[in-house]
Amino acid sequence: MSSRRAGLAAAAGIILGTAIWASATAAGLELVLAHYRWVAEVIRLLGAGYLTWLGVRLIVRARQPVPGGVVPAVSASPADPGAPRVGPSFRAGLLADLGNPKAAVFWTSLFAAVLPPTGPVWVRVCAVTVAVLVSAAWYSAVACAFSHAAITRGYRRAKTWSGTSLAAL
Repeated sequence: MSSRRAGLAAAAGIILGTAIWASATAAGLELVLAHYRWVAEVIRLLGAGYLTWLGVRLIVRARQPVPGGVVPAVSASPADPGAPRVGPSFRAGLLADLGNPKAAVFWTSLFAAVLPPTGPVWVRVCAVTVAVLVSAAWYSAVACAFSHAAITRGYRRAKTWSGTSLAAL
């Protein structure tokens, strides 16, 4: 919500996370996870801990107003000292994707079901490429949509309402 640049940076982090999960799965992660259950359990626990931390932060911050006014559709130039830093947004997107245990389950299940175990490497490369392109299209579209003033205003109103509702619990 701070800028289109920050949103696209977060999307890039998620896209990289998708590329990592899909590539690892295409390279045989499902076999490692099936053989070494403790690795799957560590991934699951670390991911659950990270997502719990994110959820608690969201609940605690729900009543706090989103800083700044209406987000400009086009953000400041990266050379502008007042331009938001994109590193934290990228890192948050990447960690949210890598820390999501459902991502590991999704990719291992999907690729185990649709990719032949003895199929050619190019089929796996194409599957990963398609997954990354779909992820890029979706998350970039979401980032661009949330950079529009009308959507930002609607989100701010919904955030105030949901924060009030959460506080009543």
